[in-house]
Amino acid sequence: MLTLDGSRYEGGGQMLRTAMALSCLTGKDFRMMNIRAGRNKPGLKMQHVTAGKLLMKLCDAKCAGFFEGSREIEFFPGKPVGGVVAVDIGTAGSVTLLLQSVLLPCCFAEKRTILRITGGTDVAWSMSNDYFAHVVLPYYRQYADIEYSVERRGFYPVGGGQVSIKIVPKHGLHEFGSVDALRAHLQPLLVVERGRLFSIKLMASASSDLAAHKVAEQQAEAARIRLVSKSTVDVRHSY
Repeated sequence: MLTLDGSRYEGGGQMLRTAMALSCLTGKDFRMMNIRAGRNKPGLKMQHVTAGKLLMKLCDAKCAGFFEGSREIEFFPGKPVGGVVAVDIGTAGSVTLLLQSVLLPCCFAEKRTILRITGGTDVAWSMSNDYFAHVVLPYYRQYADIEYSVERRGFYPVGGGQVSIKIVPKHGLHEFGSVDALRAHLQPLLVVERGRLFSIKLMASASSDLAAHKVAEQQAEAARIRLVSKSTVDVRHSY
């Protein structure tokens, strides 16, 4: 079993999210201690607990120590199988960070995955929903057909946002027998140079109770002023 020290480097939750995703692909058990030691409130948050429970269903994994505030866990992966699951993080916990743990193994599962997730779509210290949809997901679409939609945005502290994602793998891990054989079949991601800038799409969102004060419009205009010298700017806003 691999032992990982969660206090290394940044000391945040990214190490755990990445470890769970890769564990499900490689089949390697791991133990992590000192989880989120670099944060003001160390230990697991609800989105980490929910991710572990979700992988128990989608990848037949087994977990020990997965409760809020826990600083040490053990994770025993199964095989990525996929499935249809509805999950509620229960707080404004980040939906996009939760998906970091489950998206990669689901791209190589035996069957499709359909998730309906309730939580925070646009919260501090995580990718915004729009960044996830327009910057992150295009890279994963090399490996699976992915449909992603937001039915309602959720902001801190209430949460309550709802998203749906459907992942249909182009290649299943079970077809190759090992992650090494799968890797040999796939083309690597090469993102070594910034492409040419053609245009900028600017999307500003705010909760509905801020609509009367035009907060989304003010955010959009402030950003547009900074960016307009670089390229044409397509401005959109929503509540």
